[in-house]
Amino acid sequence: MKSFKKTAIFGIAAVLACGACALVACGKEGGQDGFTGEVSDSEWQTYLDINAETCNNLTFTTKTYNTYSKTEAATYGEWKNSTYTFEIDHENEIVHRFGVEEQYEPGTKTFTTGNSEEYYFAYRGAYYLWGKYETDQKASVWLITKAEFIEQAERMSNIGMQQMATYKTYKNFFKYNKETNAYALMQAGSMSFSLQFLEDGGVRSIMKENSVTTSENIVTAVDKTEVSVPASVKADVDAFIAENALKTA
Repeated sequence: MKSFKKTAIFGIAAVLACGACALVACGKEGGQDGFTGEVSDSEWQTYLDINAETCNNLTFTTKTYNTYSKTEAATYGEWKNSTYTFEIDHENEIVHRFGVEEQYEPGTKTFTTGNSEEYYFAYRGAYYLWGKYETDQKASVWLITKAEFIEQAERMSNIGMQQMATYKTYKNFFKYNKETNAYALMQAGSMSFSLQFLEDGGVRSIMKENSVTTSENIVTAVDKTEVSVPASVKADVDAFIAENALKTA
């Protein structure tokens, strides 16, 4: 595996691991609509009883952002907002990742945005990683092993689901807040952790790490995620296969 690809894979895994304390599932951003509100003991169990081994597909999103607004970036000296979304289809062997990172540059007093996208998938008897890491950059293609594909797909699923099992038996430790439609687990100084349930079956948690930074993870569309590899991505892989065939001919 080439070092650049290793950086892409494990760099994203590190981002996700840092946010793994904040399991989430999406509803309507920033609002109360889409949340179930208070749930019964049996509903709590149902929401959190998801088995990664039997799940065919899911969508996992992780977010990190500042609690203060973008307009206050110069006052605080920094501002960051990142979102990474993984559409994982174990059955058809496809992982689609796309991410957006925006941050304030104090030296120039401007905002920069970075976009990235990857497809890990089985194709023509092998496994490939297609990646594009800047909007104006040509995509790159790597041949990967089946083991590498499985590691990537399962890593994202496991991170997304691990806290479901953790909190499944601890409902009594949470206190429901009607104003936020959230179950709060703890409040320690500027830190807090809360859990929300969504009407579509998703689960959302929010970890306020300190007074300026919040992290979220989102697990939703379990066994309802539809993901496919675009023809343009397959064309890039076909070109990669043809180029390598000429080199070995």
